[in-house]
Amino acid sequence: MTEADKSGAGAPSADALQQRLNDPDTVAALTRLLDRIDSIEQTVDKLADAVNQAPAMIAMMTDAADEQYRLAAESGVDIDERLHSALQIAEKLTEPRTVEVLSGLLDRMDQLEELVKLTDQAPGMMAMMVDAADEQYRLATESGVDVEARIKTGLTLVEKLTTPESMEVLSKLVDHMDALDNAVGLLDQAPGMVAMGVDIADEYARTASASGLDIDRFTTQGLQALVKFSTLVASDGFDAVIESGILDPDAVRVIGDMGYTLAQCRKDPPQRVGLFGLIRLMNDDDAQVALGFLSNFAKRFGARVCEDRRRELGMLE
Repeated sequence: MTEADKSGAGAPSADALQQRLNDPDTVAALTRLLDRIDSIEQTVDKLADAVNQAPAMIAMMTDAADEQYRLAAESGVDIDERLHSALQIAEKLTEPRTVEVLSGLLDRMDQLEELVKLTDQAPGMMAMMVDAADEQYRLATESGVDVEARIKTGLTLVEKLTTPESMEVLSKLVDHMDALDNAVGLLDQAPGMVAMGVDIADEYARTASASGLDIDRFTTQGLQALVKFSTLVASDGFDAVIESGILDPDAVRVIGDMGYTLAQCRKDPPQRVGLFGLIRLMNDDDAQVALGFLSNFAKRFGARVCEDRRRELGMLE
């Protein structure tokens, strides 16, 4: 193509460009650009500075992110697990059913706008609620109630109630709600049951008094016996009694036989017995059995006394 051809081809383009430049709208647009050339230049400079500072800012942000990651790890927060959970949430948000629900929300945008208007009114409502709370706080303080201590106690109670052990106990209580309902019913009946018990006790006291029993003396001696028995139980001697075998069935049976024999002897009038009476008694089979028992008891009791003495003197290891 010759230069003439090229000039001929470029002439219409030059004419069109000249027409565009002579157009009032183009002139106005160029004028606005020229008027704002300073601000555009400043913007470009700022963008250039931002681009130049970008590596340092990115490094700083990376360091800050690493520091937050480290602090989170020290606090027991697993960032990877959180990110995995976030991705799962994002995956659920993009599911068809979720998209359908979100589309329904968008279709109800008018109602959402009403909610937004209510949200705009929230600060005023919150301020009103805060004023009411302050008034209640003031009244409670004037009544001698330490609200902060109550709140701390409540938070401590909530913390204890939300422990795994407490939750397990509460779960068991919920599972036995019927039994708890019955227990509450019994508690409601407790005043009547106590009154009935008092009436029975009064009737028993009246009957005992009519039978000649001194209730006051019985109560006093019973309390004294209870105190003495409690003292005995708290002493070292009680352990010795328990470990001695005195409460073994055989020993209890022997003591019972002795008590029965003493009661029978108390019924018979005592008689004088001399040396010849003792000699004749030696020929009685029952007396011989009793003497054999006493002899065996004397031998064993003596051995036990000697052992205790040797223990006291440190002769027995």
